[in-house]
Amino acid sequence: PVTMVEFLLGLATFCSLVIFLKVLCMYTALHPNCRFLMISLALALLLLTSSYMMELTAVVRNITLPERGDVVNHPFLRNVWFLHETAYALSSLLMFCLTIERLYACLTARDYVNLHKFHPITVVGLVLSMSGSLTFGYFIHFRNIHIPTTSFINSFELGSLILAVITLYWSRRKYREMIPNDLSYRYQMDEVINLTACILPAIIMGVVFKLSAMIFVWLMIFTDRDPIGFSEIVSVYGFFFPWIVMARHHRMRAHLIHVLTCGDASDREARKAADKLTRRVSTDEYFKALNQELDLKIPKSPSCV
Repeated sequence: PVTMVEFLLGLATFCSLVIFLKVLCMYTALHPNCRFLMISLALALLLLTSSYMMELTAVVRNITLPERGDVVNHPFLRNVWFLHETAYALSSLLMFCLTIERLYACLTARDYVNLHKFHPITVVGLVLSMSGSLTFGYFIHFRNIHIPTTSFINSFELGSLILAVITLYWSRRKYREMIPNDLSYRYQMDEVINLTACILPAIIMGVVFKLSAMIFVWLMIFTDRDPIGFSEIVSVYGFFFPWIVMARHHRMRAHLIHVLTCGDASDREARKAADKLTRRVSTDEYFKALNQELDLKIPKSPSCV
């Protein structure tokens, strides 16, 4: 019965992440660098959930979990657990990269809003995240260095929380101080504020859940037992993460309703037309034209003689 509940939890998490990916693919107005990192994060959580379900499949197939010293010698479980730990680290590192990207977007909003290609910070962040996650899995499963490795990777969760709070505070401050008629700049800052405010509760949840999961890992180390509860806690985090983000972001929420209700053909065509009008290039051109129009209409103050 416990395995069936765990399998249903994994299946629900898998379906939630698939819906989240669909919503992200539909939300084309999001900045391409931010959208790319969020899709990568969703894929990492999807990989984490898939490895969890493969582990449950091994249990159903009577591949028992013997003592910890023998588990690492089982080829199937060894590969599955390596994949699970790698995906776990990748999700933490990609969340950290996402908060860095949002902070960078806040600090350079005037230029960043006109950037329609991948920024080096995004590419470098993805490469370092993948390399770091593989290194994490290597030290856990092949070098048996657990406490320093898990402590190091969880420090990125705390770092993501600190960066998100700084970004939200700084972007709101800059938004209040900006020039009223600089609409493209205002649009970029509004996007930074909205998305950061949406992912902040998810980051807090990640800190709580993942630190709790690490307690089970440390108990496993000190008591020489299997890590019972670790995979389940991480899977619960993967289930709630996409729903928190989609429910708090009004544009993602609209796309979510469209996906869940399987909108009819006319609604789908109308949404496609609206997306074309709200894509970043079209939006930037609109803001540029509107800024020029406002500059023409705002009377210049007479110069002092």
